[in-house]
Amino acid sequence: MPLLKERTFAPVLTHKNSLKMKKILTVVIAFVTLTAVNAQLKKGLRAGYAMSSVSGTKVDFDVRSTYYVGFFTEYKSTEKIGVQAELMYSPGV
Repeated sequence: MPLLKERTFAPVLTHKNSLKMKKILTVVIAFVTLTAVNAQLKKGLRAGYAMSSVSGTKVDFDVRSTYYVGFFTEYKSTEKIGVQAELMYSPGV
């Protein structure tokens, strides 16, 4: 009685298939990571009006006012911890 070889029907991974699988896996991981980061990023515009005055016993200045505009980006790593960067413009008075 001849010995029968056990056959498996799993696909054979060649070098070409392996590279294709790595590329697909890299794209999927990048997509998931960027989606998670995008959910934690908050961007926006900021504008306002500022008014100030200085007074004291020997100094008395007028009230000065100006406006400011800019944008901000905020990244929250957790609900209570985050980093915010702003770039503002305010003309001198």
